[in-house]
Amino acid sequence: SAPRRGARVAAVWGTPLRADGFVAVTSDQQRTHEAATGPASPNINGAAASTAADARLVDPPALRDALRRWYATHQRALPWRATGDPYAVWVSEVMLQQTRVATAEPYFRRWMARFPDIASLAAAPEPDVLKAWQGLGYYSRARNLLRAACAVVERHGGRLPSRYDDLLALPGIGAYTAGAVASIAFGARVPAVDGNARRVLGRVLALEDDADRGGGARAVLAAAASLADGPAPGDVNQAVMELGATICLPKRPVCPRCPIAPWCVARATGDPAAYPPRRRRAQPRLERAIAWFVSDAAGRLLIAHRAPNGLLGGLWEFPLTEAAAGIAIPDDGAAGPYGDDGAGEAAGIDIGVDVAAFIPPTHVDLVDRPEPFGPPIAHTFSHIALTMIPVRLVVHDPFVPTASVTRYDEWRWVERAAVEALPLSTLMRRLLERLDGGSPT
Repeated sequence: SAPRRGARVAAVWGTPLRADGFVAVTSDQQRTHEAATGPASPNINGAAASTAADARLVDPPALRDALRRWYATHQRALPWRATGDPYAVWVSEVMLQQTRVATAEPYFRRWMARFPDIASLAAAPEPDVLKAWQGLGYYSRARNLLRAACAVVERHGGRLPSRYDDLLALPGIGAYTAGAVASIAFGARVPAVDGNARRVLGRVLALEDDADRGGGARAVLAAAASLADGPAPGDVNQAVMELGATICLPKRPVCPRCPIAPWCVARATGDPAAYPPRRRRAQPRLERAIAWFVSDAAGRLLIAHRAPNGLLGGLWEFPLTEAAAGIAIPDDGAAGPYGDDGAGEAAGIDIGVDVAAFIPPTHVDLVDRPEPFGPPIAHTFSHIALTMIPVRLVVHDPFVPTASVTRYDEWRWVERAAVEALPLSTLMRRLLERLDGGSPT
């Protein structure tokens, strides 16, 4: 938990507290500290841990200048920073949401080669867009990029608007993305607050409130706005985020290398990692599903298309159905039905609950006995911990699945070689590896 409100710690300066509870700093101590960390604001001595109601930055202009100087010499060389193209900035900002820089960089290069401008993206079929995004996850980002590109062509003549409010009106663009694109690409004096920026500014303020919501979020946004209200707002916004990504780390901030350490009230408390207080992340919901490897006599595979909205929307996969509550999950690849209750006499795995979830009644008797296909596969989404039970099933007569599996809006029987051309999730690729004889963990 964060230190109590109003804590004043002298450890940074190596000097005792004054009678009023603030740090007394001599001129020699100030010069020694500046030599190690850069110029300090003289007002930091009177600062303390704060609630959202009284959180204020000390000397924003000096803080802004320190950030700009540091960013000019320490920013990472990234492909989207080498161009002034607003479209490239927009694509990079969307990719970097929920995705690490090292992962996003090769995707960005491939994306820009495939869709070099807004017009080419707007003209692309959605399956092509999802295929280019394949493996990045959070596929709604790709669908929203396509929707927004079409809107830009329709409303703005194919040119990304420069005004924050116009950007915010585009599909899938929220306050952060609008602020980042407006400030970085167009020089608008608006803030851009991502998770890294919230942490950095929450520590500079020694914020005792949750920086992600309520008054804490408003205090961080106000601090970011005061920094962006000056020269080179795009560089300032990027500097704050870069600082959070490389120095002001969640658990072990590298304060001796921080260019704004003299302004950081959390550092002065002696425990900067305690600020801002972090919410306890909810544990992912546990779910079990059967992954069906269904093939016909010709060797074609049955695949299903996820409805556009929701988890993995617009992607293709082997059918997944909820595992019946009574099915035991084996820990090896032993053949035979799951469970010991004799439910598999006709088709192996509780046919009334599982196979009948997508096989029409007219075809239930035309399938071979479902068999386990190797050990379960664990796959974790941000909010779901999924255990998949792979099952292989051969049908003698291809069928059109029932409509009871509402997550799917289209079904196809396809050759194995044709599957790779479709947009697939990481989950599907892991199942394909199992089908092809691999052993994904």
